Amino acid sequence: MNKVFLWSNFILLVLLMHSLKIYAGAWNMDKGRSYTQFGFTYLNYSHLLNGLDQSLDLKRSITDNTIQFYSEYGLTKKVNLILNIPFKMVSSAESLNSVKNDPYSSDTLSANELMGFSNISLGIRFGLIDRSYVLTAQLDIINKMHQYDDESGLQIGYDAGFINPSLHYGKGWNRAFLQIQGGLMLNTGKYSQNVFGNIELGKKIGKKENYLVFRTDIKLPFTNGTFDERNAVQTGLFRDNSSFISPGLKWIGDLGKQYFLNIAAYGAIYSKFEGAQATLNFGLARKW
Repeated sequence: MNKVFLWSNFILLVLLMHSLKIYAGAWNMDKGRSYTQFGFTYLNYSHLLNGLDQSLDLKRSITDNTIQFYSEYGLTKKVNLILNIPFKMVSSAESLNSVKNDPYSSDTLSANELMGFSNISLGIRFGLIDRSYVLTAQLDIINKMHQYDDESGLQIGYDAGFINPSLHYGKGWNRAFLQIQGGLMLNTGKYSQNVFGNIELGKKIGKKENYLVFRTDIKLPFTNGTFDERNAVQTGLFRDNSSFISPGLKWIGDLGKQYFLNIAAYGAIYSKFEGAQATLNFGLARKW
């Protein structure tokens, strides 16, 4: 993959808007208050990015749809409970693609589809400092919920449980905010162990609670995973040793009566073993 191809994909990702999490921020909900979001994600891709200047072609295009429920609840002023439930619908196309860079040229997988719940997470976030800035600590426990079909290489969920500790820093001004998150993704299987993080800088637009947000997400392995991916290497779903650096723009739209519409646009300036195509996602959220 040359630089023109890389940047054309980046521009395409920026132009096609999708929603990502506006939750999991540094600020806790007040006691007895909650935040709930329903989201839908559509992704279709025919090749994987493999570092800065390479791509891997797939014989069959992959469609990866997700319906996701997310909720935060203020158990106390300093303790929030967090639940995230994704339901996946994945499939491979009936028709074959014309490929140029395919390391598995002698092996053609069958078309198929799978659906089911993916790895479900339950988290708890503790308030540590609440002054002119906030500092919180979060721990997410993610269950092992996995489906795999060897003939098609399709899979749903990682074949391992995860423990994800993280720290969150947040600072707000009159019409802007900054928040930074960093943590570890530690799994119980043979996948790589990862560091992850994000940074958000948001600016309030207009009189209502509308925000334009610049965000960058990062996931990078610090160990080399040895999970036997089998035919999943040809689908790009829940790959081992995957990584990305993904900047983008996000819009939080205030619909009134504590309802919010979340849409965003993201590109990948670096990606490995991730689908190289735009993700379209809408989220409808409410504060209670």
